[in-house]
Amino acid sequence: NWPFWRSWTEHARIRAASRVLCGMSNQPRGLIKGLSSYVIKTGMKCRAQGRNTSTPPVLVGAVQAAIDDFDTHNYFPEMQQEIFARDRRDGESFTHLVPDGHGMLDAVTFEPEHVGEPPNTDLLTDKYGVITRKGNTTQVEAFWVAFDGNFGAGEEIPASEVLHTKVN
Repeated sequence: NWPFWRSWTEHARIRAASRVLCGMSNQPRGLIKGLSSYVIKTGMKCRAQGRNTSTPPVLVGAVQAAIDDFDTHNYFPEMQQEIFARDRRDGESFTHLVPDGHGMLDAVTFEPEHVGEPPNTDLLTDKYGVITRKGNTTQVEAFWVAFDGNFGAGEEIPASEVLHTKVN
């Protein structure tokens, strides 16, 4: 991403400066809050719909009930504002969708600094903790995550379980 940053350390410094600005000054904090209120408002509403007229209405209703349960369980309309604010402050956000053991998914956010390069990194496919398919770096397969900062003891989380949003 030259000329903005050339290493993970430079990237972390830029993110840290953004967090300091947002934490110490009312203007950036207010700007993000206002932008979030304007763009997200009360949150996106998802509605289930059949692909064609032969889709049974009872199936559409069951899918809608699952969507509504997920939204309620995770306070997802509020979480959308948090994700939007994190995107603007940090440049990206990560939300891990984890089964809770009772038939529901927990939406758990984690910080960009928890994503890092695994041991014995293949710089062609595992750059910055984003593990991609060999020969196709646009196909993300997993993320290397270490919640304690020890990337040697991190874990690989499949991309299918992570909502990764990135801006700018």
